[in-house]
Amino acid sequence: MKNSYISLMSIVLVTLVTAFTTTAQVDNKPNIVIVMADDLGYGDLSSYGNQQINTPHIDQLAKEGIRFTDFHSNGPVCSPTRAALLTGKYQQRTGVEGVITAKKHREHGLGLKEITIAEEFKNHGYHCGMYGKWHLRYTQAFNPIHQGFDEYTGFVSGNIDYHSHIDQEGFKDWWKGKVFYNEAGYDTGLITKYGVDFIVKNNSKETDKPFWLYLPMQLRITRIKGKKATVLGRLVSVECTTQKKIASPLSIKKWLR
Repeated sequence: MKNSYISLMSIVLVTLVTAFTTTAQVDNKPNIVIVMADDLGYGDLSSYGNQQINTPHIDQLAKEGIRFTDFHSNGPVCSPTRAALLTGKYQQRTGVEGVITAKKHREHGLGLKEITIAEEFKNHGYHCGMYGKWHLRYTQAFNPIHQGFDEYTGFVSGNIDYHSHIDQEGFKDWWKGKVFYNEAGYDTGLITKYGVDFIVKNNSKETDKPFWLYLPMQLRITRIKGKKATVLGRLVSVECTTQKKIASPLSIKKWLR
């Protein structure tokens, strides 16, 4: 989970805008999308000089928006960074000082008394959706649905198998709202699809209401497993560990546009 250069390059350079606004606005309230990519260093993107990985869609966001050259996430590991991002507090003040592991910390994490960005946005008339990695508490009572999000699909642990959605301790971990949901599919693709569908469904021109979408991806936190494909008559899934192999998923993030 650690990286030598800004280990959780939070929100894909805060996805090059901390808040990527869409054109549709309601009463001057912009629609906002925040994408978080685990363990993505700025050196992994071609917009920051990487010559091995091509990230044209992210690069376009950097070109048309803001490209930060001195940005720091609030922590070097998963859970504390997320606690700080979602509450606006130093993570220590939320009680999330380290990684909330599947093995030893299933009953620990962010308390309901903490006010999240989602809850604050809702106070201002936003419809809030989250798809992807929560990693702030495992138990159902502390599901994102109870923390201000109107819609949620994803996993609550730190990482899961991309295909089976099983966490490090062998538990199935895929939820729709606060209910366990046994959904088949490659998790990066599922998170992406849910995110795109959310944007389309909540078009402010039709709903007359702004939205906030939080997309915390699993991508890069663990060994990258590609989508299943048939090779020589056999169904296989390739694990990627080298930078060149990791480049493939990064290069096809067309859903950012």
